[in-house]
Parts: sequence; structure tokens; C-alpha cells
Amino acid sequence: IDTLRADRLPFYGYKRNTTPFLGKITEHGIVFTNAYSTSSWTVPAMTSLVTGVYPSSHGVMRGSIKKGRVYKQEIVPRKLPNLPEQLRALGYRTYGVTANYHLTKELGFGRGFDRYACIGFCPAEKVNRAFLEWKHEIESQNSPVFIWLHYFDPHIPYIGRQPWLKHYQSDETEGERSTISSIWRPVKLRQVLKKNEPRILTLIQSHYDSEINYCDEYIKNLFQEFPSFEHYVTVFTADHGEEFMEHGKLGHANNLYNDTVRIPFFIRLPEAVSATNSKEVASLVDVAPTLLAIAGGKAPLSWQGRALIDQRGQISPQEERYVLAQLHNGIVPPLNALIGSNWKLIVNDKTQDKELYNLMDD
Repeated sequence: IDTLRADRLPFYGYKRNTTPFLGKITEHGIVFTNAYSTSSWTVPAMTSLVTGVYPSSHGVMRGSIKKGRVYKQEIVPRKLPNLPEQLRALGYRTYGVTANYHLTKELGFGRGFDRYACIGFCPAEKVNRAFLEWKHEIESQNSPVFIWLHYFDPHIPYIGRQPWLKHYQSDETEGERSTISSIWRPVKLRQVLKKNEPRILTLIQSHYDSEINYCDEYIKNLFQEFPSFEHYVTVFTADHGEEFMEHGKLGHANNLYNDTVRIPFFIRLPEAVSATNSKEVASLVDVAPTLLAIAGGKAPLSWQGRALIDQRGQISPQEERYVLAQLHNGIVPPLNALIGSNWKLIVNDKTQDKELYNLMDD
């Protein structure tokens, strides 16, 4: 799910039940409580997801969108082995639906997929509809299947989704709801925020939470349409989080603080009998090697992540580990972060300013 903070989910301690369905799935799997993206926005993070390497290694770090067209975004290098290619070599049929213009086939994200559809910025309902066109094909074959589904909610604009919004924010006026739901750019929303910050900020976050519920509902619907999903290994994560003025900003791609780089990450194994929480430090670069290990494959030497569990579903404990997060988008000063279980260091490449955090306290 695009733009999803870990701390907005009940299985990460959130007070609102934003994901009743996904919460049930976590009862039969492993939740990684120290999981991080490789960046604080989609393009470098999603490239890391499919290639298993950090942004400084894959080089896909920039890109902007105007009127549905992508500008100055690097193409995913063909020389980098990716997850769908590796699984297809093991005999898998591969399917992908993404709801973000940054993830088109032309930009390299369709490589290795038998079927791939990038449907632009669309709500969860349309992601399901696009994928269900392949339902009969998937169910009528004997080969193993890999599916990548990318949901855009709860990215800005924060659309107020009912009935959840009414439950979270019963006193919101129609005018407030319409204004917040229609603004696409964080800078514009910040202007609205300045007029009545405490209240508007509360409303924005309630809208965001209702979008998570909406997305959760459609994931549940898809599982109902595909009863066989109960027998699939399921990995759930996000590309990055979102900040709500914790550091004076709205949105993401501004910094490498935990509001935007700490992500949800869990693996559901069909045969698991109970939930497990792991404090092992995990990264988006681990998704590809973990899935490949479960499928019985061997990771390419270029991949920088590691398999978090083995083929039997056992957690692979490691000695103290640090992972990277990087932001080199050409808009803000270039930033690198080194993140472990207890410590986090953020370095500004331009000024060499450093911020060191004890994650146990802050």
C-alpha cells in the first residue's frame, strides 16, 4: 500500500482499527516491528522492492509527474536482476497491477511479468477490477503464481471514505470534507492548515485513516473473490510513510525521519498457527530475497537484502544489522540514513550535518 505509516495500523499499536482484515491475516504470520523503506518516496523505494538493491546501487532516484506524464525519471536498469524474472525462471506465472504512474512498463517495472497493468492513480476498487480480469487464467493453470498488487490509497488527496470517516470524525462539516478530499498537493493543503491548524490537522489524519480502512476493505473483497489466496504466501508492506507536521512538513520525500521511512512489513504463511513479532531490522531490499528463498531459489549475487525467513518459514536471526535509507531526488539536500535496532544516523551529503538518534528513547 502506497504511503502507509506503520504506526497507523492496529498491529503496530494504533488505537483505531484501520485494518480489520489485514489484522486477521497477521494472526498467521510474522510482523516485523523494525522495518524500513529504502527512501521516503515511491520511485527509489519501489525500485529497491523489485531489484533487491539500495537506491545508490540502482540509480533510480528522480522523477516528477505533471498532468499524468512522467518527467526525468530514470528507467530501472535492465542489467539488474529483478524478482519477477527470478521467479519466472523457477516456473512461476507472474502478474502485476500498480496504481501509480511512476511504475509503468516503459519505466522498467513490467519486466519479468507475464501480465502487467499500470492503471495510474486509481482507488483500490479499480486495482481489484483490473486484476480480476485475469482471474480465470490464474485459476485454470497448474503452475505456481506470483502476484504483485500495489494500492494507491491512502496517498494525497486524502479522500474521506465512509462509513469509517463518520466514525472517526463525526463533527466534520461537508465543506471541510470536500476541501480536504479535493487537494492534490501538500503545499496547497498546508495553506488550508495555516487557517486553523489543530482542527484541520486532526481532520486530515482522520481522512488518512479512513482511506486505510477503505483499502483494507477492498483487499478483503479480493480475498473473498479468490478463496485460493488462503493457500498463498502473503507479503504485505508499503513503499514509505507520511508525515503530518511532526517535523513541520506534510506529505513525504522531504526527509528520512521515521514518519516517512518506517513501514509495515509482515509475511503470512498458510501453515502458520500463530502470530509472531520479530524485532529483526528489515528493509524493502529484503522482500525479493525472502520471497525467492520461500520459492526455493537462490538470490543473485548483486542483491543487497537478505532472506528474513527460510523455506520452512523459520526466522533467520542475524547479528546486529544496519540498513540504508536514501533521498537524492534533486529537490531537497541529498540525505543518507543508517538504521539499526538501537541507533539511527542521518547525514546531509551537502553540508555534512549529522543527526544521531537513540531509537530506544526517540
